[in-house]
Amino acid sequence: MALPASRTAPALLAEMAARHPERVFVVDGDRRLSWADFRAETRRVAKGLHALGLRRGDRVAILMGNQAEWLLTQFAAATLGATAVAVNTWWRASELGHALALSEASVLVMVGRYLRHDDTAELAALGDLAQALPALRHIVCCDAADPPGAIPFTRMVEAGVGVPDAAIEAAEAAVRPDAPALICCTSGSTARAKAVPLLHEGLIRNMHDIGERMRLFCREAAAAYKVPRLVEIVTAGQVPLTDTGKVSKRMVQERFAARGPARGVAA
Repeated sequence: MALPASRTAPALLAEMAARHPERVFVVDGDRRLSWADFRAETRRVAKGLHALGLRRGDRVAILMGNQAEWLLTQFAAATLGATAVAVNTWWRASELGHALALSEASVLVMVGRYLRHDDTAELAALGDLAQALPALRHIVCCDAADPPGAIPFTRMVEAGVGVPDAAIEAAEAAVRPDAPALICCTSGSTARAKAVPLLHEGLIRNMHDIGERMRLFCREAAAAYKVPRLVEIVTAGQVPLTDTGKVSKRMVQERFAARGPARGVAA
C-alpha cells in the first residue's frame, strides 16, 4: 500500500475520512464510528480541549484503558498542535506523579477506575495537586469515579460548542510534520521513566512500514493497544478496542494462517 500523502496525524485522519467516510473505523463494544464519524467527533473533542485553554505546544496526558475516548483525545490534541502523553495504567502514585510532572501536562484525561486500579485514589495520594503538579490545570474524567474537581468528559465536549470552526482549522493547519505528536514513557524498570517524543511524520512512516511488514490492508482489523493507532489509519483498517490479549493473538494467527508465510520468511 502506498504511503499516504499526509505528514501529520490530523491531516492523515482527514485524508482517510475523505477516502472512506462510511467505512467503520472504531469498534468499542456496541459503539461503532465510521471514519467520518470519528473525524467529526475528534473535532468536537478538540473544541472542548480548546475551550479549556489547550494550545499548540501544550501536553495532554491520557490515563485509561482501550476505549474510544483514548483515540479521540489523542487525535483532538494533535489537531490543536498539542502533544498527547500516554500514561501507563499500571503505575502507582509515585510513578504517575513523576510522569505527569516530567511531561508538564496541563490537562489529564482519565478514568477513575480501570480494572482493579483506582487511579482516583492514586492521584489523591499525591496530596495537593497544585503543589505536586503545578502545570496541571484541568482533569477530565470519562467515568463516574472522578477525582474531586474533575470535569466530566461529556461536559468538556459540550463546553466547546461555541468554539468557531475557524479556530480549529487554523490550529490544524499550523501543525508541522516535525512536531511531537505523542510522548511515551519508558517502563522505568531500571530507573525512573523517561519521556520519549514521537514526531508526526516519523510515526506515519513507521506505522506504514509496520503495516507493510504485517501485511495489513484496507478493511482488516487489528486489536488496539494503548498506543497511537496509526497502523490502522495508514492502512485504512478497522480498530476493535480490546484489552484481551487472546483476541489479538487469535486475530494475528487467523491473518497469517490464511495467507501463508510472509514474504522473505521461511515456512
